[in-house]
Amino acid sequence: MALTILGISPGTRIMGLGAIRNGELLEWQVKTFKGSWSKEKLNVIMETIVSLCDHYQVTDLALKIVSPLRSSKNLVILTNRISEMAEKNKIHLSRFTVHDLKLKAGPNSKHSVDDMMEFITEKYPVLKREYIKERNNLNPYYLKMFEAIAAALIAEKKR
Repeated sequence: MALTILGISPGTRIMGLGAIRNGELLEWQVKTFKGSWSKEKLNVIMETIVSLCDHYQVTDLALKIVSPLRSSKNLVILTNRISEMAEKNKIHLSRFTVHDLKLKAGPNSKHSVDDMMEFITEKYPVLKREYIKERNNLNPYYLKMFEAIAAALIAEKKR
């Protein structure tokens, strides 16, 4: 079975996703989950992840983790459920901080979020539209997608 990695930058409202197989970008998206937190919302988020894992026959998950100081109780619940799902389905799970993503996603010495997004866009020119939009956005939107792709790329390098 080919190494297929789903990168996830989790969130209780916005989640970034990126799937890579043998270096090829298969999927990239930002998913929005409206409404207040509930078990139903958690289940919808998990169904989205499980559906992508099934569709692409994911062998590895690459999860961006958030500092405990910056995460909510609900985000902790979500990341724990993702970990449980990976273990149950025998999917290898790697975890990366935003610092890891900036340092290891690309060769640039500045190690900024902008450098990370630029490197990913150079590797996958199909993302140019999202990159330009993100550069012009006052509030980050596509950043989570770029983080998910960066996590998948780092996990691919490690395997």
